[in-house]
Amino acid sequence: MTKSLPANLQLHNHIIHSLISTENFTLTYLAHHCLLKHPVLIREYFPRDLAERQDNGDLIPYPTHLESFQRGLKQFIHEGAELAQLHHPHLITLQDAFLAHHTAYWVLQYQTGRSLAQVLTHNNTATTAETHQVLHVVLDIFKLLHQQQHFFRTLHPEMLFLTDHGQHILLMELGNTRNCLTSSLETQLSSYTAPELIIGPWSSFYSLASLAYHLVTGQAPVPTNQRLAQIQQGHSDPLIPLTRLAPRTYPKLFLKALHWALLLPLQDRPQTLEIWQKSLFPTPLTTRLFKATTRILTTLSLLIILILIGCGPLAWQQTHLFRHIQQHILSIEREYQKQHSIRLSQIKNQQQQATDHLYQLLTHPIPSIPNVVTPIKYTPLSIQPTLTLAAHDQGICVEDCLTFNRKGDLLGVGSWDHTVSIWRIPQGTLLKKLLGHTQPVLSVAFSPNQQILISGSADHELKFWEVGTGKLIKTWIEPGTWVSTLNFNFNGLQLAHEADHQQIRLWQFESLQKKNYSILLENHRSVINTLCFSPDGQWLASGDAEGQVKLWQTATGQLYRSWQEDRQDIFALNFSPNAQWLAAAGAGGSLRIWEIASGQLLKAWQGDQDWILDVEFEPTAGQWLVSGGKEGNLKFWESTTGRSLQVLPYPTEINSLHFSPTGEWLAVGGKDGQVRMWKNVNYLHVSR
Repeated sequence: MTKSLPANLQLHNHIIHSLISTENFTLTYLAHHCLLKHPVLIREYFPRDLAERQDNGDLIPYPTHLESFQRGLKQFIHEGAELAQLHHPHLITLQDAFLAHHTAYWVLQYQTGRSLAQVLTHNNTATTAETHQVLHVVLDIFKLLHQQQHFFRTLHPEMLFLTDHGQHILLMELGNTRNCLTSSLETQLSSYTAPELIIGPWSSFYSLASLAYHLVTGQAPVPTNQRLAQIQQGHSDPLIPLTRLAPRTYPKLFLKALHWALLLPLQDRPQTLEIWQKSLFPTPLTTRLFKATTRILTTLSLLIILILIGCGPLAWQQTHLFRHIQQHILSIEREYQKQHSIRLSQIKNQQQQATDHLYQLLTHPIPSIPNVVTPIKYTPLSIQPTLTLAAHDQGICVEDCLTFNRKGDLLGVGSWDHTVSIWRIPQGTLLKKLLGHTQPVLSVAFSPNQQILISGSADHELKFWEVGTGKLIKTWIEPGTWVSTLNFNFNGLQLAHEADHQQIRLWQFESLQKKNYSILLENHRSVINTLCFSPDGQWLASGDAEGQVKLWQTATGQLYRSWQEDRQDIFALNFSPNAQWLAAAGAGGSLRIWEIASGQLLKAWQGDQDWILDVEFEPTAGQWLVSGGKEGNLKFWESTTGRSLQVLPYPTEINSLHFSPTGEWLAVGGKDGQVRMWKNVNYLHVSR
């Protein structure tokens, strides 16, 4: 049993009356202000699986969970600060916060009522009207929070509070601390938790739809981790659709919209609040308009005209008029079809012209790379970067969102703010801002001949931009995938990117004007996080969310060999300049190097305590490599031994890093949207 604070205890400026609810990581007390004499609710950070209370009231974390406790405490304090700045009629008002007993407390406005979890325990299900009320309220809160880029991965019934008689619904927390401590919470919580690590609107919809599933059926949906496990084992999804369980009082369209948000692949769920809200609650007018047809409208028009002219005695006049109207309508239809045919022909010609232009740009001769002076000694880099680019308002995305052109004088950057920027180096001037994507840009790459910049986005689109003009030449839609990773082969005639259903699409630009100019590489069992061509163009390496690394022959598309990395996400792969080694980094914080020819693991070591999000060999000789990730340090390593050469502190999480082709520049992008660059990196030489 959780040990709570005793009644009549003075806590800060408040006197505790009683414990009124126990959640998984908090306790909520009824109290009153000593001076103002008004009642309040006090929420205490107390993760019951991570700490215990001493007789003096202090919370003492278990030694094995000290780090988790402190991380959750920090997040609880931060969440309170966020909550205090938000104002919405259905958000609980945070009046104060303070530290005591080695933990933190929120002082909340006083309300009488019960959490939604308590209501469900007592009533089992909700009525149709109550379910709709909860959805309307939470969706309205989402409008405010999504504007602040705050999304929910978990929306548990404990988080919603119903005042007496259900007159008002309040959201009691933002869920940040709950997400931080997910691993320490009850298994039941995974029923309301979106499966992905990249959180967005789609995650909020999944958690809200899970909560609605409970309201409708009286039971929580199958835990997310169980659904994933069943599907990975080749079984069907164990989640029973709402259309088979819900009472008949619920419209089928409403139930189907809920099930849409419960699909496991995040790209298959609704992507915007407006789209999902219209699916849940379509207006009668919209429904009627969808059912209308051109034939009905035409018939009604004819009837109205006949009624207006009246039914005279001369039937032949009416027949003549009717035929005249029919002929007029037919002439209008023929003219429309003619114009439509002309327009289709124009569009087809424009598409062909764009394809021809794209092919000409891609087959343009590839410029040579300048000769590189071999480094002669080890010179540590300065802590201060040579150049800092205030590139974007939001973060630089993970691993594939920085790219140099072959000459090394242009840098392309992709960001969560949906844009791509191109910078002149070393001047650090912004040349172009490319607008067109409607979701975060997750990958960018220059073609080897410097004529094209391609970008991939969570909006399922690949866009080809002409570098010289910034003009959008062509857009390819790749349904079912985020296009979170893409890469050009060294000859510029092959492009690989993540495709749907754990596949890789390999484009052959030599046959761009033919219908079938791509092949699918199929062998991964999970989402593909990273792709990388070898410098000689013979190999394509890929890494996925289950820790598998695969090596493909680019000439045939055949799988050559596979490696397994402890079943943890692989976020980055990179070949050595001579294409003999392959480095991998991922969620476990480890770095590994394999030999291509033998397939043997040459070296493995722990590079970080947290996720490593990118790793790259120095591109001239491959004597050393650099890594960065959530820990926020830029680390340099000797390739053959794993020996640490230098650690540079970085002010934010490192999401992406990239060398210029000669190794002269190292660009590093982080969560703050800035790109910091160091020059003369090729002088960082390993001396023994």
